[in-house]
Amino acid sequence: DMVHGGKLVKQFGPHDFFGELEMMYQQPKTGDLVVTSDTLKTFALDRNAYRQLMTGTFIRKRRMYEGFLKKVDFLRCMSHKELLHLA
Repeated sequence: DMVHGGKLVKQFGPHDFFGELEMMYQQPKTGDLVVTSDTLKTFALDRNAYRQLMTGTFIRKRRMYEGFLKKVDFLRCMSHKELLHLA
């Protein structure tokens, strides 16, 4: 469970995650975690690993979208820069 100011903010289930906003924007944590299960499994990433993972995902998605847009007939007149902006 995530608690903030003594109040329950969120209950976590399988495959949930937390801390991404703090990692992305270097913000202080938004709450405390209270473990209520004896079967908790976790893993952690440091800020650099998280940013590399997110940057790589962004680049792959952008390339995929750019490839799709290049195949659209009425967009063929657009420059590479314009296509990247759309992607």
